[in-house]
Amino acid sequence: MIFNELVLLFQIVVIACTAAIAVRLGREALVTFTVVQMILANLFVIKQTMLFGLNATSADAFAVGSLLGFNLIQEFFDRELAKKTIITMFVLLGFYAIMARLHLVYTPSEVDASHRYFVPILSVVPWLVVASMVVHMIAQIIDFVIYGALQKILRRWIIVRNYIALICSQLADTI
Repeated sequence: MIFNELVLLFQIVVIACTAAIAVRLGREALVTFTVVQMILANLFVIKQTMLFGLNATSADAFAVGSLLGFNLIQEFFDRELAKKTIITMFVLLGFYAIMARLHLVYTPSEVDASHRYFVPILSVVPWLVVASMVVHMIAQIIDFVIYGALQKILRRWIIVRNYIALICSQLADTI
């Protein structure tokens, strides 16, 4: 279905443009963008879709967007900020998991029509976040090492560095 591929392309363009805007706005905006991408990836990972004839999650673009933001932090700011971003990301993912669980603890009112929809979605969030943290940590370590090495080798080729690092880290994320 070509429609899903067009939606994915549009999603990638929006993520890339927002990343560029975040770079221009400064380090705080870029860190926020990077962390929000990972939270969105964990929120939307439950939805399955068909992409290029394969069953896939519609959240992969957000995970890649998070790694892109991480690379841009290393590129335009410094590696120490990138390390702090990883810690911030995991703290806020944990916060998201706890808040999702607490949201389900509330007793819905008699007129509530949404609780029954929240239960199947939010009840899996803690487990998704734990799995995501482990996988994303591995992917970020791979990305951090590869991108750092490529910065020394390919100084003028930021796009090539990003593509190589993102491909390698996403291969690890997928496997």
